[in-house]
Amino acid sequence: MTAPATISSEPQPAIAVRNIVKRYGSFEAVKGVSFSSPREKSSACSAQRRRQKHLIRMMTTLVPITSGTAVVAGHDVAKDSDAVRRMIGVIPQALTSDPDLTVEENLSIYAKLYSVPKAEREKNILEVLEAVDLVKWRGAQTKTLRAA
Repeated sequence: MTAPATISSEPQPAIAVRNIVKRYGSFEAVKGVSFSSPREKSSACSAQRRRQKHLIRMMTTLVPITSGTAVVAGHDVAKDSDAVRRMIGVIPQALTSDPDLTVEENLSIYAKLYSVPKAEREKNILEVLEAVDLVKWRGAQTKTLRAA
């Protein structure tokens, strides 16, 4: 007879990953990764989703890391973002935008994904905004725009 499971008074994490492994045949793509993310009491789901969204954006080099270090396949996310993007193979879904980002931020993300240099990126974004008559909406969140 087995002992009953004990109920812990400690709060359970929202996400708990313990020694996760992913293999494709003999190739080990993920080896023993572990981490956890604490559960929040108020607005837990939306706060957790926002944190996850920001973490993914930082790890995929779409937004800069404020502090700390992240390394992907030996490449510093902040210092060698082009190499990180090549290693992780970021491929945006066709014809999508992040509704919480501004029009300009969405365009900038796509330009970053395609390794457009920053100076050229800013020029190209302005040209695109002018071509589609969205210059005045560049700072507006995408979700606030109406489809025409």
